[in-house]
Amino acid sequence: MNPHASNLNRTLLAGMLTAGLAACGGGGGSDSGATGSFSLSITDAPVDDAQEVVVTFTAVTLKPADGDAITITLDTPQSINLLDYQNGASVTLVDDEAVTAGDYAWIRLTLDQNNTYIVDSLGREHDLTIPSSAQTGLKLNNSFTLAADETLAYTIDFDLRKSVHLTGTGEYIMRPTLRMVKDAEAASLGGSVDSSLIATHCVDAEDIPAVYVFESGDPVDDMDGGNDPVATATIPMDGVYEYKVTLLEPGTYTLAFTCDADQDGPDTDDDAAMTFVGETDVTLTAGATTTHNF
Repeated sequence: MNPHASNLNRTLLAGMLTAGLAACGGGGGSDSGATGSFSLSITDAPVDDAQEVVVTFTAVTLKPADGDAITITLDTPQSINLLDYQNGASVTLVDDEAVTAGDYAWIRLTLDQNNTYIVDSLGREHDLTIPSSAQTGLKLNNSFTLAADETLAYTIDFDLRKSVHLTGTGEYIMRPTLRMVKDAEAASLGGSVDSSLIATHCVDAEDIPAVYVFESGDPVDDMDGGNDPVATATIPMDGVYEYKVTLLEPGTYTLAFTCDADQDGPDTDDDAAMTFVGETDVTLTAGATTTHNF
């Protein structure tokens, strides 16, 4: 049972069981009152120019395809610095919680806006406004099915490079870009960049080298709200130049390397300011890490 979450609302659960929210035959509802085990974790893709990005979670809500929403309220709000959970690391919000088996339509994360903030690269703390959090929380329209007696675990990735926006008035806003992947099906990608490539392209002090991962067939482009990369991974200037991308769906992706990630704002078309090299396709397999070196 989740050490951070209270038991489900037993009155609601009993009502669901009494009402027999079940589908006869295949799909479409709960499985005759049977239960399964549900877990949910949080991870993050890195963001530039921040020391901390702290988000405080208070509850997780699951919405059955048929029936009332089920809210799992955390015993104590969990203030999580998302930057502590990168490159495959994650933190658990819900751990092996027993919930009614069946089809689910969406999941929602409830936040405490008053205890959510960012610490910039100079150590200054700023409020981090999440426009939808006070009204509806962060809703993911990811449907899934929990079978009777199944143990099901998902991880949600906060892609902060796409999500954190600094306005012209100096206000930090997070419009979360979230991906939810089933842990048992997640694929990973890793490798390194040759030092000669770094030396040739990363010539300015402010350059940030990064690997961009796109859906196969999408154009290699910057983050501008169009065909954005599925994920990005910044590369430390440590002489080793390794990268890692986790929590990807199995399938084929297009990779490209750039030294101009510092030019890539999530709200603007920065394609003219960026140069990509080494474009190639790779195929990822569930449960495995695929290596590609530039």
